[in-house]
Amino acid sequence: MDHGYKKFLQDISITFLTSIVNVIIAFPISIILGRYLGVGELGLYRMVTTIYGVCILFATMGIPASVIKYVAEFQKNNDQVTRIISSSIYISILLGIISFLIIFLSSNIIGNFFNMTELPLLIRTISIVFPFSVTCSTMLAILNGFRDMKIYSLISVSQNILMLLITIIFILLGYGVVGVVNGIIISNICIFIYLLWKFRNYFTKISSFQIINNSKILLNFGIKTVIGNSVILINYYADTLMIGYFLTAEAVGVYSVAVILSQFLWLIPDSIQKITYPIISEYHGKKRNEEINQIVTKTMRYTTCILITIGIIALIYSKYAIELIYGDSFGESIKPFRILLIGTIIFGVVKSISSVFAAIGRTDLFAKIPIISAIINVLLNFLLIPIYGITGAAIATATSLCVYSAIMVYYMKKLLRVSFDINWYTKTLVLTAVLIIINDITMGISRIHVPKMIIAFLEIILIWSYLLTSEEKKYLYDAAYKSKQAVCQFFCKIKDTYM
Repeated sequence: MDHGYKKFLQDISITFLTSIVNVIIAFPISIILGRYLGVGELGLYRMVTTIYGVCILFATMGIPASVIKYVAEFQKNNDQVTRIISSSIYISILLGIISFLIIFLSSNIIGNFFNMTELPLLIRTISIVFPFSVTCSTMLAILNGFRDMKIYSLISVSQNILMLLITIIFILLGYGVVGVVNGIIISNICIFIYLLWKFRNYFTKISSFQIINNSKILLNFGIKTVIGNSVILINYYADTLMIGYFLTAEAVGVYSVAVILSQFLWLIPDSIQKITYPIISEYHGKKRNEEINQIVTKTMRYTTCILITIGIIALIYSKYAIELIYGDSFGESIKPFRILLIGTIIFGVVKSISSVFAAIGRTDLFAKIPIISAIINVLLNFLLIPIYGITGAAIATATSLCVYSAIMVYYMKKLLRVSFDINWYTKTLVLTAVLIIINDITMGISRIHVPKMIIAFLEIILIWSYLLTSEEKKYLYDAAYKSKQAVCQFFCKIKDTYM
């Protein structure tokens, strides 16, 4: 097993573990707001964090994506990397300050658009975080570019732990959603201070001309990724924003549960994508096209098996889980959750290598591909939400995600000459459909959980024995072994840091 292979497995294991830990840490916030403070409070929380997520993308101007690419490509050129890093931090601080002023002054306009009286105050409050959040995103991207995933993960977990603790204190003091926003702000400020100290050696003497010149390079690439990412965000957030416009904060709260639970499946592809992006960037710079094809095909195939396994289990237990965690008042979340699950599984497969076009320098495709999907998403939401409510939003989003996935596959075949095993994906689709049908039949016959457990176990056995070759099984055995080692090392790092 070569060093690069070991490093790849180790990095994926660490980032996936970090994603799981971060979700476990962040999940109680939505439960507290939804179960104990009400559907409306959860809806407001979802609205303000959605607006924050959209604004932070434009505020960074794609600098983090540029930093990952150029640090990965030039990591052996110390002078070039130092200039890139120092320039990126300077420009990020400036962009953060400009974003704060724009969002703070626009808070009433945004609040009036969604007709939510509490929203302007929340937007003004969260605007304070932008200078810190934008710069933190860039500095974390530096760690990603160096593939220093242990430190990256440790910082990410630390920030979320801090945010949760601060949030709980403010909620107990009676601040509600404002308390959650304060948790976001304070945790970002603390991480900002630590990261500035960590990268203090990169603040070398650099002329204004060099800063401007490097900033042009970073922005030239970054802005192109912003266009693509902004369209992707439309696919992610159009349903929530348009529900907020057409319906109420309560409807946003109910729908947000379906979104939160369905997007759990993206933890794995998101973790993998953090690693595939710098690796493909590095291989592209070295003209190693065959390795790129292997990474794409193997990553998508393994991701398919994992997501379908988790997805069917989530489908089987969706009603029980939602009512247990959030309460009976969120029963309406079940139907949109099941619809969204289809789109999140299909899109999750390509999401694991979603930055492939940016990594090979085709930022034009990274921007253009999501546009068709976004147009379909917005139009369908506009047509279906007034008629079918949150169910219509789920149909629109799931459809747009499927379209996005199909277009990505088309261009990967055309540009990268990636060969997809159509027969294998067909068998996987048929097997999944059969298991879902069996589940629906058993639900009508019995309400106990034994048949559901049998179906879930049967699914795992069939995928393991029927869909994977002996070589792929060995690969996953190796991955599991390396994951175990990475987890042990990660917790040892946490122990050394906090104890």
